[in-house]
Amino acid sequence: MELMNNPFLKIEGDRWVAFSAGEKLATILYTLGRYIQLLVFPYPLTHDYYPRTIGIKTFGNPGALLALAGYLFLIWFAVKGLAQRDPVRFGILFFLLTISIVSNLVFPVGTLMGERFVFMPSAGICLAVAALLCRLPGRKTALVIAGAVALLFSIKTVLRNPVWASNERLFFTDVKTSVNSAKINNACGGVLFEKAQKEKDGALQLTMYEQAFNYANQALQIYPNYKDALLIRGGCQFYLKNYDGAVADYRVAVQLASGDPRARSYLALALREGGKYFGEQRGELAKATQFLTESWQVNPGDPETARLLGVANGIQKRHNEALEWFKKAVAMAPGNAGYLFDLGTAYYIMGDPAKGEEYRRRAVETDPAVVKEKLGQ
Repeated sequence: MELMNNPFLKIEGDRWVAFSAGEKLATILYTLGRYIQLLVFPYPLTHDYYPRTIGIKTFGNPGALLALAGYLFLIWFAVKGLAQRDPVRFGILFFLLTISIVSNLVFPVGTLMGERFVFMPSAGICLAVAALLCRLPGRKTALVIAGAVALLFSIKTVLRNPVWASNERLFFTDVKTSVNSAKINNACGGVLFEKAQKEKDGALQLTMYEQAFNYANQALQIYPNYKDALLIRGGCQFYLKNYDGAVADYRVAVQLASGDPRARSYLALALREGGKYFGEQRGELAKATQFLTESWQVNPGDPETARLLGVANGIQKRHNEALEWFKKAVAMAPGNAGYLFDLGTAYYIMGDPAKGEEYRRRAVETDPAVVKEKLGQ
């Protein structure tokens, strides 16, 4: 029941269910028709036919009906002439037998369609076409037709080859054809997200995150439970400072992949930075405390989260709680001058100047620059 491994699933209400028998057969037949179309007229080509590059079909779809009629004719034509040992009919039979094992009719192959699946079946079509050409009156006519076909298909091959120069070029070329593929939209989003993280130009970096978000969002419109796309969209929202959106995406990702430590660590980070943002930039202390508390629940070993909880409680005059959080931060990172200084300040506020001075002195000894910066604030 996972769409990237089973294309014959659809959403009904809030759950995934299998296609009806009619939908599955009609979709398979439509796909088989696309194979014949590409063998005759190879355009447009794409490496990705994941859901929903080809949408859900029914027998009300003309393409499915046309494919059904075409394949019934091919089966009849091939079987009818078996005794004649006709190379044309043998070529068609070879095509039918070899394409059957990748058609999803015999057994599921994990995806709906792949151009690579017709490498072997195409040999049967080539044989049948060659045999037909040999029957044309006059060798010159056959040679002209064969030469024209070879030339046109060669041009198409040469034009298509550069697309495979890199993953990036392949993805961003084929996404124009496979617009409704969750997988290729996710791939484009992932490429842009990785490039954005390395980009030094701030404005260009934000543009890349926005573009990556759009691709990941398109993938999730097609497949709402796509964990990888959730992580990419959540990451984009994190860097675009839309912390509510980032947290929402990471929460769903954690639910979908409880065994993946990345999702939990990203969620904890988004909650922590979101809490810091809502507290420092927006003055929303209640929301900041909520985010930071949840971050600590997800990752109770992060000293920065403990420090921020100390700050949030201190601003809200909950000085006992603030002191305990600063103690936790120092216990986890005893060599951090900022944490030592904050703990010293908390002791001063609690009426213990001796301990306050002790921790501030340790902070100065650890890193005087940090202390000067805090005093300057």
